[in-house]
Amino acid sequence: MITPVTAIVTAYKRHEQTLETVRCLLACVPPPAEVLVHVDGGRKDMEEALKQAFPTIRILTSESSVGPGGGRNRLVREARENLVASFDDDSHPADADFFQRVVDAATAIPDAAIIAATILDGTEESGPQPGRAMIAANFVGCGCVYRREVFVKTTGYVPLPVAYGMEEVDLSIRLHAMGSKIVHEPRLRVVHDLKHDHRETETVSAAMVANLALLAYLRYPAVLWPLGLWQCLRKAMELLVKGRVKGVLAGLCDIPGHLWHHRGHRKPLKPSVVLSHIRLRRQSPPIQALE
Repeated sequence: MITPVTAIVTAYKRHEQTLETVRCLLACVPPPAEVLVHVDGGRKDMEEALKQAFPTIRILTSESSVGPGGGRNRLVREARENLVASFDDDSHPADADFFQRVVDAATAIPDAAIIAATILDGTEESGPQPGRAMIAANFVGCGCVYRREVFVKTTGYVPLPVAYGMEEVDLSIRLHAMGSKIVHEPRLRVVHDLKHDHRETETVSAAMVANLALLAYLRYPAVLWPLGLWQCLRKAMELLVKGRVKGVLAGLCDIPGHLWHHRGHRKPLKPSVVLSHIRLRRQSPPIQALE
């Protein structure tokens, strides 16, 4: 027995973590219908390691770096199933029956465009996860389920090699504009191994600043650009307090070129949509819980 779910993984440099993630996916009972992995940046060594270890999975590659969002764009479009469970190379299901839970959740919440999982760091107790399914403003790509039929109606993610602060919130606000729902289902649980986290590097700090400016430029109407500027400066101040001065300065300097390079993706939304999405971040109303 298999579930009508495609499992996708975005991979780059972390060989062992990627292999372990795929092992965990294939070990689930029941398993997904298929596993797809995107290998970014022309990493032939990673591609060969995956082929040797898992000859039954499908592998997509990109010669240049398209980032996790660019990889997910390809993976979702290549998926054979409508339900697409998304993982990073260092995340995996916390429960062996994860994919059956995906099917149950998708059946119970048929109007959810994305079902967001609870993200664990591996230290939590493995007992039942309480809580009701809730409408959410955002999600994280290392632990969620896309409904493919909705995803393909969008332009997908903006492909960024370092996408912190941009990729999920950008897709979230565009789905919100379409009237599509993101739902957090606490009984879907994904472990994200943060031992290899690299978010404190100068490169990532710079991207966090520049990407917030990019988000405002691409999706906010001009009348709300002051709000976007404030959000960008607030993030810069937050990082400065943490001592990431070089990263912040680099990010601020990167903004003009960053916006120009991605200007083709600019499709501003109505002010009411942007403000409604911000309000949704502050209060997420409950919907019918799974029984």
